[in-house]
Amino acid sequence: MLPLIDTIRWVTIVILGLLFLAVPVGFVRPESSASGFLQGVSRPGRRFASTGRTQLLLATFATAFHYLLQVARQPGHFPDISSTWLVFFGASQAFYLGSKYSSLRQTNS
Repeated sequence: MLPLIDTIRWVTIVILGLLFLAVPVGFVRPESSASGFLQGVSRPGRRFASTGRTQLLLATFATAFHYLLQVARQPGHFPDISSTWLVFFGASQAFYLGSKYSSLRQTNS
């Protein structure tokens, strides 16, 4: 029974690894529907690199990667999320919303 459990564990790691690689590749490929995900559109219709979206995506990946590492270390149960990571993710979200608010104020004035 032990080889079956090891096989399932390795298959799961490979699938999660491929998914972890496939998502960022989908964002940078020009023919994908998510290619403009990290860009914003100004009032005249010009595209620009959105720092708020980029940092929010990176914070999400960092938090997810950290959580996946914790699950891989202790596969018997789901680990608790530390308050440090919650504050980090909340600050990232606040930065994103602040940049959205700032860009809305600039386009309305």
